Amino acid sequence: MSSRIIRGFLSIVGARIGAIAVTMVITPLLVRALGSEQYGEYAVVTSSLGILVVLMNAGMLDGLRKFLAENPDSREWRNNIFGFYFRYSASISIIGTLLILSAVYVGIPQKLFGEQFGIYFVLGAFILIGRQLFQLSRGTLMALSLESLSEPLRVVSHIIFGVIALALVNVGYGVEGVLLGRIVALLTIFLSGLYFLRSSITLSSVVDRFSLDIKRQKLVTFSVYSVALSLLTESLYHTDILLLQTLAGSSTTGYYKAALVVSEFLWFAPVSIQTVFLHTTATMWEEGHTEQISNLASRTVRYTLLLSLLLCIGLASLSSEFITLYYGAEFQPSVIPLLLLLPGTVGFSVARPIFSIGQANGSLRVLLLATGSAALINLVLNLALIPTYGMTGAAIATSIGYGSMLIFHIYAARRIGFDPLEDIRLLRVLATGVAVAPVIYGLSVCIDSSILSLVIVPPVGLVLFLILALLFGSLSRSEVGSLWSNVQSSI
Repeated sequence: MSSRIIRGFLSIVGARIGAIAVTMVITPLLVRALGSEQYGEYAVVTSSLGILVVLMNAGMLDGLRKFLAENPDSREWRNNIFGFYFRYSASISIIGTLLILSAVYVGIPQKLFGEQFGIYFVLGAFILIGRQLFQLSRGTLMALSLESLSEPLRVVSHIIFGVIALALVNVGYGVEGVLLGRIVALLTIFLSGLYFLRSSITLSSVVDRFSLDIKRQKLVTFSVYSVALSLLTESLYHTDILLLQTLAGSSTTGYYKAALVVSEFLWFAPVSIQTVFLHTTATMWEEGHTEQISNLASRTVRYTLLLSLLLCIGLASLSSEFITLYYGAEFQPSVIPLLLLLPGTVGFSVARPIFSIGQANGSLRVLLLATGSAALINLVLNLALIPTYGMTGAAIATSIGYGSMLIFHIYAARRIGFDPLEDIRLLRVLATGVAVAPVIYGLSVCIDSSILSLVIVPPVGLVLFLILALLFGSLSRSEVGSLWSNVQSSI
């Protein structure tokens, strides 16, 4: 991998680790302060907003990163692309906010979820505006290879949110306090992002006329397809939560949401890779380096699979200890859904870099077909299993839906013109996982203390996994050396 990709990845993954660390401190405190019922209500609001965020974002973040990265050295190009996407997203944000407030006025959220959800969705409308502004500044910084500035802002945002949310919840504001904390954090970080952009973008370009040779229709078309793609992806995250709230109630939804949050820890590195690949491989596609892209994709898929397997084995072995220590004994029912979610989460993790490379190519129709097929499987299975099996059925359905993303996106990649399995070494990778799993599980069983298990098992498992990966050939010494050299040169 090039030092540019490594540098962007390290900035993103470092910030993501920081955000996870902050979240791991904040979440159990919020859960205990809110209780399972109010936490379930908060989960419903965030799931609903997740879908609305995609609609109001209108493909702005992906469009900024793809098109700005195609000619980042031209100030005229930067100003025109930034100005276009600001005006484009602002128009849709105004429409979206008015629609949300109108829905609250006629009582739609109240009828669907409960009377208290009216004020939740009013605050949610302001969260969406804040997210839109933050993503505008963040996407621009990333496209200009300024991830070292954009990504720490996410960590700061989590800290501001946590401090304000916990303070407001503890003085009696409940879910409203959590939502207010999010609004303040997003607006603060947006202003910080604009400060960092002052030397790269002329801010008055938001009102200037578009003057580039590239057709605005191309920008809009890419953004519209990106919205559809993001909506289908978001449905994989939120269908289960929304159906559970309707069919099983807030407490069950709270337990299930807790399992989802833990399972998604597997995504911290794959999501970072996905994020950096969109704007870095856009340049490679533009220059016609297809063979280089296949090589990059297949090695990244192998590394992602190895890491995801390790995390999956570790979380499965320590699931009960982690859940009860992290959330409290009340959340013991979350353990079974977590175990059921993990296999599919591994598949979705591996699919993420494949997804972003295809998106950077601009061939979004085949990606829509692949993601839509997975989303349909997820929806049908959730509808079929939740009424009978509750959150266990939701976990099974969602795990299958997640896993199908990998199958469909391998097919999509080959249709687009690159091979993500060129150097995957599947049997060697699986042999590494099979060999290390009983050792990690046995070690976790032998240690009586939950805290000691969580302290000792992860580092021991990591060292053993790396040794076995080298012995089985799923990693080579030259690859480790090359990665380490690039990391050193990027720091």
